[in-house]
Amino acid sequence: MPASRETYTRQIIRTLCNACQGPCPVPAITCSHCPEGISPESINAASRIRPSAINYCSITCRDADAGPHKKACETRNKNKRLERAADLLQAAFYTWREAAFNFSFSKIVRKVDKDGSFELQLYENSYDGEVTPFYPFPHGSVKTQQEKEALLAFDSATDVGDHLRYLIIKLLQGLIKKISTDVILVRRYLPRVRKCEPNEPFNRTHNVLSITDTEGQKFCIDLAGARFGNRRTLAPLEAYESMFGVVRTVDLPLLPPTTTDPDDTEAMPQFHMQETFKAAIDRWEKDKTRNIRQLLSGKQANFDVGKESLMAYIHNDLHQYVDDFRKAQIASSTPQTQFRLRWWGGNPTGLTHGGTEDSSDPETDDTTPAATKSVAKTSSAANSGKKKKGAAKTTADKEMEQAIMMDIMTEMLRGMPGQAK
Repeated sequence: MPASRETYTRQIIRTLCNACQGPCPVPAITCSHCPEGISPESINAASRIRPSAINYCSITCRDADAGPHKKACETRNKNKRLERAADLLQAAFYTWREAAFNFSFSKIVRKVDKDGSFELQLYENSYDGEVTPFYPFPHGSVKTQQEKEALLAFDSATDVGDHLRYLIIKLLQGLIKKISTDVILVRRYLPRVRKCEPNEPFNRTHNVLSITDTEGQKFCIDLAGARFGNRRTLAPLEAYESMFGVVRTVDLPLLPPTTTDPDDTEAMPQFHMQETFKAAIDRWEKDKTRNIRQLLSGKQANFDVGKESLMAYIHNDLHQYVDDFRKAQIASSTPQTQFRLRWWGGNPTGLTHGGTEDSSDPETDDTTPAATKSVAKTSSAANSGKKKKGAAKTTADKEMEQAIMMDIMTEMLRGMPGQAK
């Protein structure tokens, strides 16, 4: 009994009234408007972000604090919505990558240290013969969730903005003033995945989403950070830079679906994946008779249920498209060009300018299955001996990308003496 009484006393002393700083009863009276809000201290902390409540010793103190607490209440709820939006984007990113995994490995070697840290050494296949945009994810080669996430994030940071564009705009609208895809040169890292090829070091260039919220705070959303040991999706920009490296603002735009031209055999599978992704989200909202943004403001338990349900819709639809594509590809027996997303060129859209969703995304009313149409067009082009329309553009895009990346890396290396060798 004495020990129990002592524990109870400590609990009372730890919980102080937000108004008078006196001890609160157990359970305490809380602010009903931000019961699961996230404080600025929590969102800026190095450890995992944790929701917290604002406590009061009495209803009198709570009512008296309504005015002074109003601004903090709004900030806590804004932080909560940002954190949940980042959580949904992270889950959607992994779901997309698992369905549309674009590498084939002959061997994956796992190295695990005594402290539990790991590295996956990847030996990529030569892709001789028939090449496809999609390969099965090697589930048997990873043993833990962290290893799986690191492999999903491998060589995929530059895809984030375009793949998830629709969901990014939908979730962050009203929470931010600006968003762009920026580049960092990672200087502190624990490489979790490494491609084992001659003279190929760990790729330290990395893309993140940079956002400025409605209060002017700058944050980083890093969806592919698991590849070098970062598992915190949302972090204040200053804190992120102190941990991993300076973010170079290059304002790579969030591009709309890549093309509606069925002859562009490199981009069509990716275009249809984005359309399938968008349709899955819209269907979830219709079936659940709610807007996805409502998940950001409700109770944590409702958010968890909604997140699981939404990811199931996205998972099922993306896997169905990839399965249909593979069946159509086998039926046509036509080699496919492996897709690599093109960042350069085109006009910036979405939230990069103006903060409103771009409504000019192309829609298609063609009743032909997307995968069948893509493969059929590829087969037609191959049989007629035509030069692939996307080939010249791809070469030019790669040359431009390499030149820009080299310029970025050179400037960043100049600014970090002794860090990048």
